Amino acid sequence: MMKKIVIILLIIFSYKLYSDTLDAEISVDTKHPLPCKITPLLFGSFIEFIKNYMSGPFGMTAQELVDRGFDMDDKDGFGIAYPWKPLKIDNADGSWKLIHGGYNINGRYLQKITRKNNKGTLGIYQHIFLTDSTANNFYIYIRGDSGIKSVSLTLYDSSFQKKYYNYSFGKPDTSWCKEFITVPFLTNITNAMLAITIEGIGNIEIDESSFLPKNNVLGIRKEFFKFFKELKPGIIRYPGGCFADWIASHLEYGIGNLDQRKSPNLCFEGISQRLDFGIDEFVAFCRLIGAEPHITVNFENGTPEEAAAWVEYCNGSPESHYGALRAANGHIEPYNVKYWEVGNEQYKDSENMARRYLLYYKAMKDEDSSIVIMVDGNIWAGFDYFNTVLGIVKDSTQIYGWHWSDEPYRTNDEMIYHLMFMSRPYESLNNTTDDVLQWLKNAGIYPNVKQGITEWMSKLQNGWTWQDDTRAWTIETAIVEALTYQSFIRHSESLLLAERTAFVESGILISRYDSVKNRRQVFVGAPYYTATLYCNHTGTELLPSLVYCSTYDIPEDKVQWSPKNVPWLDVVATRTQDTLFLSVVNRNPNDSIRTKIFIDNFIGSVRSKIYELSDTNYLTMNSPSVPFNVAPKIKDIVFKQEYIFPVNSLTIFAIPLKELIVNPGMDSSSKVFVDAYPNPFNDFLELDFNKDFVEPVYCTIYDQLGRKIEDFTIDNPISFYSINTESLPEGAYILKIKTGKSIYNKLIIKTK
Repeated sequence: MMKKIVIILLIIFSYKLYSDTLDAEISVDTKHPLPCKITPLLFGSFIEFIKNYMSGPFGMTAQELVDRGFDMDDKDGFGIAYPWKPLKIDNADGSWKLIHGGYNINGRYLQKITRKNNKGTLGIYQHIFLTDSTANNFYIYIRGDSGIKSVSLTLYDSSFQKKYYNYSFGKPDTSWCKEFITVPFLTNITNAMLAITIEGIGNIEIDESSFLPKNNVLGIRKEFFKFFKELKPGIIRYPGGCFADWIASHLEYGIGNLDQRKSPNLCFEGISQRLDFGIDEFVAFCRLIGAEPHITVNFENGTPEEAAAWVEYCNGSPESHYGALRAANGHIEPYNVKYWEVGNEQYKDSENMARRYLLYYKAMKDEDSSIVIMVDGNIWAGFDYFNTVLGIVKDSTQIYGWHWSDEPYRTNDEMIYHLMFMSRPYESLNNTTDDVLQWLKNAGIYPNVKQGITEWMSKLQNGWTWQDDTRAWTIETAIVEALTYQSFIRHSESLLLAERTAFVESGILISRYDSVKNRRQVFVGAPYYTATLYCNHTGTELLPSLVYCSTYDIPEDKVQWSPKNVPWLDVVATRTQDTLFLSVVNRNPNDSIRTKIFIDNFIGSVRSKIYELSDTNYLTMNSPSVPFNVAPKIKDIVFKQEYIFPVNSLTIFAIPLKELIVNPGMDSSSKVFVDAYPNPFNDFLELDFNKDFVEPVYCTIYDQLGRKIEDFTIDNPISFYSINTESLPEGAYILKIKTGKSIYNKLIIKTK
């Protein structure tokens, strides 16, 4: 207790600048996995057409042109689609006009350019970034009259005094013609003004242009594809989010010829979210990186019939109406998309929502009875919302989906704020997941209906901060998200999936302007590495594990809600058939923790690979100018039952199970002096001592959070000693026995 008080005083109030080493113990039982299955679906992702996260120069898709179809309204009074701008150099005379129609029959406008003299340069332009180390493919649809001598593509510097590249397509035809050119890689050129210019006197009309880096993958930027490939999310949710329920999200808007897709496709922010990354591209992307596709159908602005059409397009035979359309688009075999969600955050009227949901459920299941359908839950409205919705829906759903984000209470005390962030969201998540499980059980629909978190992120500010929450990029958030993943793993018996939003404000995939190098920089935040470590280094079975370590409290006079007895270490153990994965989070910002690790009471040493993400400063992060400041360290060690976990750290051990030397007990001198059996046990636990002791034997039982449950002293140990355990609830515990310098630790499991 004194040690705990010292920790609180030094860390919370004194903010000491040096590091101590605390002590802890971890026990793992690899022989008795818990009754749950860990799947890659717990480590999912979520992409959404919102802001510039998917489209535009900083988006996941590789298209460099904004409004490539010239379909946005004129904002500047020149008669030019926004954000294109007029280009008039050296007394050129001409005009511009947006005209309804064009090559794209699903587009709003074509762009007309009229040239009235032969002086100077006339056309339109917009700023673009140039991807380093690759050429770019450009095309545009053009038609014009006989007075136009040539149409050219030119890349200028920002002053329009220097031409980086120029190519003439020659005289235009009077009917639509697609002009194509590969622009070579331009060394050391990271920005340009892309201009379409004309020579001669007369008119041209242009529509549907494109400027794509050649190294794109399915229309995705090379950098984003690489990051997703390394991340290996088990499932990806698409196309939203709020966007999924908007008027811009319909099946026909995202299928078929790219140059005949709906444009502009305005979302609720007034931004065009053209679905060039449509359903076919999304499914192909998921298959390429090994993820399950998860599609959210339009509830607010859609119909049950349209939702059924989505299912038929993805899963129907080529002989079905929409299956034939899929086949005509080049994909004969059904996609067999398994996971579907009806709407996003439809929180206004829970009763009417639930009744209308049933219409969607029936229509979609009639198309494919094997699919898994999620109803859209509202965790912030608590049990009342759940009770209303599930009271109507009952078991006409397979997953009760809900969204999660929670931030610490605001305070001017930086360390208090940090320690709150290390505890409050985690404990709140645990409680919420437990509550939903209990609701499902009480409703009599569990395990047929389980739960899923279809959207989550770590949140540090009040309200939604879309662009400026750079603290979400830090080691601090990475550690919080490690705790989040550990919660998911512990709840994997009832929690089927969890999908982390992927983009800028959340610190996963980030694309920003680097003012130092005058270029676009695509990089990842520290939380990306947390996700990558769990996606790639978690087993399929959850193992009993216990941790005994020091804890901290938040003073009650500092914040409204004050966590108590928060352990510095958080531990999860999982296994595959051949590997033990031990994931340990040290949330202590000042002290490393020397830890004894007991695995099945093995004695000796074993090879282990370690993946570790840490920094002495929890606000360390990657940024546009320093994009690789934070990254995991990978090392091979000989594991000798002890490890020092650094401050602000996530450490994952990968230990080959075949190399573990299993023994029935352990003490500090490697000689067994006692055993505990049976294990698992019921109402009594027997201690079997193999020698006589002069000194007393001290016994302590701890729960899974390292809290002391019971302790007692045996003054005159005899060969056998019986412990009455009737009052212990079912669960896993750690039994610690100490006499003199000898210590025995064993994981014990209470069953009925």
